[in-house]
Order: sequence, then C-alpha cells, then structure tokens
Amino acid sequence: MPEAICDTSPIQYLHPVGLLHLLPQFYTRIVVPPAVVDELDQGRTIGIDLPDVRALPWMKIQAPKGLEKVPTATDLGAGEKEVLALGMQVPGSVVILDERLGRSYASALKLRFTGTLGILLSATVEGRIPRIEPVIEHLNRLGFRLTAETHAARSSSQKGWRMSLPTFSSADRFSVPTDFMDHRSFVYHPPTIPSASSIEHQCGHFFNVAPWE
Repeated sequence: MPEAICDTSPIQYLHPVGLLHLLPQFYTRIVVPPAVVDELDQGRTIGIDLPDVRALPWMKIQAPKGLEKVPTATDLGAGEKEVLALGMQVPGSVVILDERLGRSYASALKLRFTGTLGILLSATVEGRIPRIEPVIEHLNRLGFRLTAETHAARSSSQKGWRMSLPTFSSADRFSVPTDFMDHRSFVYHPPTIPSASSIEHQCGHFFNVAPWE
C-alpha cells in the first residue's frame, strides 16, 4: 500500500459521516501538511465539526519542501499547494484532494490522486461499507458537490448508484483500492476490472471546498 498525502476536504467530509478511519485501511501512512492543519483549526474555531489531526495516531504532520515547484495559481489554496508539494516529495504517494483545480495540477504534475468519492467507492468494492448511496446523501446535506455528469450517472438508474461488481480473487482485491486514480464510475462490467485511466475518462469531474473558505 502506498503513502497518502491528504488535503482538507476529504477529512472534512469523511469525519462527520464516521468514515475517517477508512484512510489508514487503504494507505500505509497518512500525511497532512501544516496548511491543512491550519485550515482544520480555523474551521473548528467557528464551530465546524472537524477532527484535531494531532490526536490521530495514524496521521503524521509533515512540512513540504520545494513549494516553488508547485505552479502558482490565485485559486489554489495553501493546503492544496502543500499537498501537491508533498506529493512530488514522496515518491509513489497518492494525493487525496477534491477541488477541481488541485486535481488538474496533480494530473499535470503526473501525481497519483483520488478524492473523497474515490475512497468511498474503494470501501464499497472492498466491502468495508455496505452501500454508498446513504453516505452520498449525507455528504450532499453537508455541502459535498457533484457535477451534473456525476449526478446523471446516478439518475440513469432508478436504483441510484449502480455497482455491478466483478468477482475478485485475493490477488485482484489487493490491486483494486490503490490502483484507481479516481473512483467516479458507478457501473462496472464483469469480468474486466476497470483501469484507473478508463474510470478517469468515463466520468465527470466533481469538486468541493471547505464551507468556511
């Protein structure tokens, strides 16, 4: 399993639905940069239900090096910039971020990335959560936003988020959670296991931001 560098929003949304514990189940180490810690602290000061990551034994705070290598953009937040810098600093790591601009830069920098929805779909594939739809409904109420393309994937079926999953062997199951760059496809066709690139091209982008930003 790779290491993961996590931005603010995945923590922001996985925590109130009681699924933040999924992160250490998929990655050997979870790292957050100081800017993410600061953003979470700011949210808690105004009453947002957010964890103190310093109290999580499986999460490490690490300052990045080489911030000058991250492209400068006025809309790129401090947390996202430090996450991208750490992604370049830690070979083989996965960056976990949701905002569209940050993901575009991650792709341009050739970093592996996923997001909140990717983690949830990995957990569904692995049987760690029974159904994804109630979690998505909860996230919607919290302000988690999906684009029209992703909502269309849901509404195309009367049953909501459809997942016709293949049967995995133990060897297959090892590759599924970490190889998906972004799990935004809700229809799988057995027996072929979809690749990261095919899922990335088949599905619409989604994004969200911290409500206090």
